[in-house]
Amino acid sequence: MVAINFRLPYGYNKKEVLALLKKLGYDSRGTNSNSIKIADKPLLAEELIREQNSGRYHLFAAFGRKASGTEHYRQMKTLLHYDLIKTHNGKERHYPDLNEKRNWRELYRIEKAFKRHKLGRIELKDRYCAHRTVRLDLKARILENLRANGYYCYEIEKYRKRMNGSQCVFCFLDQEPYMHIVCVYATIRNKKHILSKKKSKRELKRIFAQVY
Repeated sequence: MVAINFRLPYGYNKKEVLALLKKLGYDSRGTNSNSIKIADKPLLAEELIREQNSGRYHLFAAFGRKASGTEHYRQMKTLLHYDLIKTHNGKERHYPDLNEKRNWRELYRIEKAFKRHKLGRIELKDRYCAHRTVRLDLKARILENLRANGYYCYEIEKYRKRMNGSQCVFCFLDQEPYMHIVCVYATIRNKKHILSKKKSKRELKRIFAQVY
């Protein structure tokens, strides 16, 4: 799964956004309030499906707003993953594909259409995050390992570690039976945060090398 945010323009029309996703091949499953949890709180989101080849893209879109300093803007929190569909003993089974590159290609396809219709774009900082999806039963071990590596919980489901001139943050979203992790690494210069996807990936890989 990849979890990113789309920044939406002021005065956007939610129905227009959903209509565009439908043009891109997504069928609505209605509103879902019990699949995604952030800090143990269900995320109210539109659930959409796009069938492709031997699988399907599964997209959740939660509409809201974000405050950044003195700036307030509209946002669509977007969670996307691809399911491989296989038949086992006569029953259809869905297996999440953990290939994040496939998910990013689909998100960029969606963003291209959003830009063309002036409906928004992916938040810049989300392009520099590292992502990983694991089984939820690993969560306790991962959190224990983060604390052992100097990370502390500064908000529910968010862990931070400050180093000389830099910081790294881990965020968690639960979707039973899986958990999605977002890692953001920033170098701080003149009070500005310079994000690095390479360093985010490296830190995420380092932490997981100690978990398994």
